[in-house]
Amino acid sequence: MEQSYLDNRNYGDGGCRIATPVAQHYTLSCALTNGGQGFTLTATAQINSEGTYTLSEGNQKSTTQFKGASASKACWLIKGQEC
Repeated sequence: MEQSYLDNRNYGDGGCRIATPVAQHYTLSCALTNGGQGFTLTATAQINSEGTYTLSEGNQKSTTQFKGASASKACWLIKGQEC
């Protein structure tokens, strides 16, 4: 993503310029923000709504769902720990 930004001065123009990798327990997606000047990567748990996590171009982490409940934390929550 960063190499693409350096080469093109944006992250994409309709979709992120990367092939979304496959993860064993998460569905991964990438969405552009701010007219291609930013992006949000999202990982959503496939089992039991364990969590939905995001990461932006500025390395801003967040948890939007955890253990099946809505969450709004500026970090990645994990079992047994709070931000």
